[in-house]
Order: sequence, then C-alpha cells, then structure tokens
Amino acid sequence: MGEPRKRALTRDDLLMAWLDAQRYAGAHVDLETFHTRRLAAMETAFLVDLRQGPRSLPEGLPVWLVESMPEHMRSGLAGGRNPAALQRLFLRATDWLLKSGSAFGGYLEAPPLVAALYQRHRDALDEAAEAVRRGHRALLLDLLELLWGLDAETRVDRARVVAAGFDPDEREPEPEDYW
Repeated sequence: MGEPRKRALTRDDLLMAWLDAQRYAGAHVDLETFHTRRLAAMETAFLVDLRQGPRSLPEGLPVWLVESMPEHMRSGLAGGRNPAALQRLFLRATDWLLKSGSAFGGYLEAPPLVAALYQRHRDALDEAAEAVRRGHRALLLDLLELLWGLDAETRVDRARVVAAGFDPDEREPEPEDYW
C-alpha cells in the first residue's frame, strides 16, 4: 500500500461518499457499513446532513448562479429560496445519477440477438449514460453549494474526518469480493 494521502478533503470527496453510501445501501453488510461510516464521518466533518437537508439556506447566492439567471427570475429570489425544494432536487438528482446506464446492464450472458443489438448500440448508449452522469454530478455539486454553502474551495482537514470516526486512508472493500 502506498503512502497515505496528505491533502484536505473537498466537497467532491463528500459527494463521492454520499453516492457510494446510496449505491451500496442494501449490499453486503461489509460494503454497506464501510460506506455508511465514511459518509457519517464526512457529514460530521463538513457539518452537514445530506439526507435531511438544511433548515435554511446560506446567505447570498453564488455569483455564477445570479449571473446566469435572466433578470425577470432574479426579482423573485427574495421569497423563493425554499431549502425543501432544493433538497428534493438533490435526492432526485442522486437517484437519476445512480440509475443512469442502459437496458443492457442486467445481462450476464445475453442471447445472440441481444448481443448483436448491444454491439450495434453500445457506444451511443454508453456515451449518453456518461453525459447523464456528468450532468447530474455537476448539478449535485451546485446543490451542495446552494444548500450548504460548500463551494469548490471548501476544504476539511483529514484529521476532522478521523476524529469523526473514519480514517480516509482505510482500504475500501472490493465490491467484486461480495457478489
């Protein structure tokens, strides 16, 4: 095993912990426990609860959002900052990101006609699924900023995650060992 990482953790690390905890919910207990522990420690270190959402939104709006909004939409912002609506979008975007794939995903060994169709459509479906994942990931990162104020510059010291009960250098169980 290599030298432990020394860098601080970012909202990208938090998002990956969130997605993995959702992905492995209901999987083998070793996988589910590892990812649940990692997420709980990351949430504690970042002072967030991604499942529940915040009671109120951070003050102000990111410049990137305000500048991208048409003028007529900006005037309605004062009364339209509903954390519950954004939290629902966060949960929906998570579900859609995790569902993205293709109709061929369930086959271990496909009949010849299905295999031929897979060969014909694989590239287009793979590209579309990857575009959907990228789009939803970007949306989730924006929502982390809007809901909890976690922008791209937000960092959490690894020691805070360790103090919350998880060592970021802990080796992740291999999913292939459990299927």
